Amino acid sequence: MLAVKGNQGTLHQDIITSFANRAPDDTYTQLNKDHGRTEKRVCEIIHDLDLIKSRRDWKNLAAVVKITDERMVVSGNKMSTQIRYFITNQCFTAEKSLHVVRSNWGIENELHWCLGICFNEDHHRNRVDNSAVNFSFLQRITLNLIKKEPTKRSIAHKRHKAHRDKEFLEKILNPI
Repeated sequence: MLAVKGNQGTLHQDIITSFANRAPDDTYTQLNKDHGRTEKRVCEIIHDLDLIKSRRDWKNLAAVVKITDERMVVSGNKMSTQIRYFITNQCFTAEKSLHVVRSNWGIENELHWCLGICFNEDHHRNRVDNSAVNFSFLQRITLNLIKKEPTKRSIAHKRHKAHRDKEFLEKILNPI
């Protein structure tokens, strides 16, 4: 499942056109009420790719997916809508497609939360050449090494312990 935005030539517009001109092959709606908001997600999938001009550029392209998120914040009576498009090389149902997208989002969200909270990533001001990308890459390696360390402590605790305890640091860097 690959997210499609406006930077892939005509693909994004072709997908929008497909959904405007074709009835979806499958639709799934999910409703959630939690944390003071109501969320409705509608996933639609089209397997007929005739309107996708660049379909041959995407190896094994099987379907296009549209997910519409409607979020109502109860306290402020504020409504927002977001539409996202995806391509897939699998013949999933709409329900499975929504599950795949949501699962991937959860993994990414957890990673960003760990980097933001435990590594204070949002406050780093690396702006010279590729320093921001390089530093982020090193933080991800560090996070993975810390997560592999088997003791039942938080990531922040393990990180601080590695800073204070050379033996623990070596245990993280040489897990074998």
